[in-house]
Amino acid sequence: MHSIPNHSFERLSSLQALWRAYHSCRRGKRRQPRMAAFDLDADHHICALHRVLISDRYTPQPWRLRVIHDPKTRLIAAPSIRDRVVHRALIDEIGPHYERSFIEHSYTAASGRGPHRAVLQYLSWMRCYAYRLGLDIQRYFPSIHHPTLCQLLFKKLHDPRTQALISQLLAAGGAVYRTPLAVKVLELDQKPVEAECGLALGSYLSQWSGTFYLDGLDHFVKRQLKIPAYLRYMDDF
Repeated sequence: MHSIPNHSFERLSSLQALWRAYHSCRRGKRRQPRMAAFDLDADHHICALHRVLISDRYTPQPWRLRVIHDPKTRLIAAPSIRDRVVHRALIDEIGPHYERSFIEHSYTAASGRGPHRAVLQYLSWMRCYAYRLGLDIQRYFPSIHHPTLCQLLFKKLHDPRTQALISQLLAAGGAVYRTPLAVKVLELDQKPVEAECGLALGSYLSQWSGTFYLDGLDHFVKRQLKIPAYLRYMDDF
């Protein structure tokens, strides 16, 4: 297992990395009011973000919450544009080192994948097999355990500042499930989210982490159970 090269925090917090992450975040979203407002003074915002990161003064801003029904009720938590840039810079730095081990038929949050390819592969296999078994994990995002996720990530990642940033972002996302809106909409007074658990649904960091968290399941199914026609899209497999 190859470790991520040292000084990952210095690279992801550099002006160049933050500027690239900002351009990735604004792609396809330039007409959104929050992004348009950020664009007006983007160089100032990116420089300020760089300063707070390198001085270890960065703290995540409040998430913007909204409820959707598709048809299941979901709470979408969108980070601020500033925090979105940090999420993107972080995953751009560390993500490729983990994605190399993803199985071919894991279709979320990695380059060259996506729901359309998942559907095409699924339809192809439906022509070859008489039966299928579709499974998912109940309350997947609220159930993700931060210490377990960090343990998996930190096998390769040894930079203490990057580790601290990840822990900080995960804690901020988990705090979403303790807001009054989350408790009401998701009925968390009856089924509370356990301590140190929960990824906020709606950020790139959460999507990527949710994909990575079940990578071990993918390898178990393929290597030990030897299921030839297996695919996964987040927690649906």
